[in-house]
Amino acid sequence: MRVRMAVLAALASSWVAAAPFVCGVADGYPPYQYRDAQGQPAGLDVDVARLVFARVGHELHFTQDNFDELTSRMAFHVGRLDGLCGAELSVERARRFVFSQPYFARRSLVFVPAQGSLRTLADLKGKVIAGDRQSFAEEALKAQQLSVRIMQTGSKAASFELLAAGKVAAVIAPEEVGRYLAGARGVAVRTIDTGDPGTPVSIVLHRGDAATLRAVNDAIDALGREGKLGELIRRYQH
Repeated sequence: MRVRMAVLAALASSWVAAAPFVCGVADGYPPYQYRDAQGQPAGLDVDVARLVFARVGHELHFTQDNFDELTSRMAFHVGRLDGLCGAELSVERARRFVFSQPYFARRSLVFVPAQGSLRTLADLKGKVIAGDRQSFAEEALKAQQLSVRIMQTGSKAASFELLAAGKVAAVIAPEEVGRYLAGARGVAVRTIDTGDPGTPVSIVLHRGDAATLRAVNDAIDALGREGKLGELIRRYQH
């Protein structure tokens, strides 16, 4: 009986170890997280996750959705979701999850039409702005107490569609994302710098998943020393 139980325990252990890591990835967030021409997850954060989990030796599956929806699903354990790709560090997220060591840093800026009078944060007083929840730039704008109306959209792509249509006065977005989407839509923009020094970007895991956290951190550290992370990141920088 004891031998049989030991065999069953070993089989169960190997099954758990073989289960793929399911990583949430956002949509409409190029060049970091988006869908390629075939509708598959693509972008810098997706490629980093592939590189990291290949080093860990763990099969990786992606599930793609609005980032707020993914965060909520993970927080409340709705469905299978083991982590999030390319999440920016914030106080609110740190209360819910654990972050791997960062592999990148993103600056958030305010994007406004190039032709127009909007040049400083003070010029945005009373305007409608497409936000970027928990970003440095959004918090900096709120701190100015300018009575702006910040609306959240389903994706940064949707935010720049509103800017192109004149339905919002500005968009808060990471620098590379904003330039990518503005260029793709032929929208001439200028930026307003809010002083963001760069927000760390990591892979987010459930609290208590210490084994995966150690493995992911070891992989990021090794890939950084070997120059492979830096090489990958440079391919996405313009």
